Amino acid sequence: MPGTTLLSDIHITLHTRVAARLWQARPGGMLLCLALLKRMLRAEQRDDPWASHWLEQLGIRLNLMAHLLKQKNNQLDNHFSTLPAAIGTTLLCNPMPSEYILPLALLSPPGSRLLHHLVDYDLLVRRTLLAWQLGLISQAEKRDVVATLPRLLLQLYSFVNRFRTTGVIRADVRFNTPLAQATTRKLGQLPKRILAEIHRDAQ
Repeated sequence: MPGTTLLSDIHITLHTRVAARLWQARPGGMLLCLALLKRMLRAEQRDDPWASHWLEQLGIRLNLMAHLLKQKNNQLDNHFSTLPAAIGTTLLCNPMPSEYILPLALLSPPGSRLLHHLVDYDLLVRRTLLAWQLGLISQAEKRDVVATLPRLLLQLYSFVNRFRTTGVIRADVRFNTPLAQATTRKLGQLPKRILAEIHRDAQ
């Protein structure tokens, strides 16, 4: 009987050094973050309320990144629209880009979103450099666009790295078990909204 596990590789190409540095950022960079996100998602599926809280906060951060990327690309669209019709351009490409291969098994829905944002940022930087070379934006505007994502992404790496798998579930919180108490000391108190939901579900 054929195996039931389906395999695939994901190929990622980054053309800019700033995006490649974000992939390789210390201490663990993108690969460790993707692995931890997968672990966090498994913990949520096992009814870990801290994992649910972490993933909710992660979604807010990813939404912010998506908003900023869209905003900066819209600004560049406006700049490029001022080019005379007789001037055509092609996107900047690195003849020796950084290339990475990931197993599909390393990805999860939030991890895929994060990966998309990094690739979109790489494209944004390429468009920004082209706009600057064409005289459509100033040096200061170029620096502002390029600085859009790195700080947020590094903060996200740090946020994900702080999560720990403990085996706690909502019932532990409801009965204030030693495991729930230890997890609170380790990961902090759950928001009141989540605590109220846990106790309401028991009624």
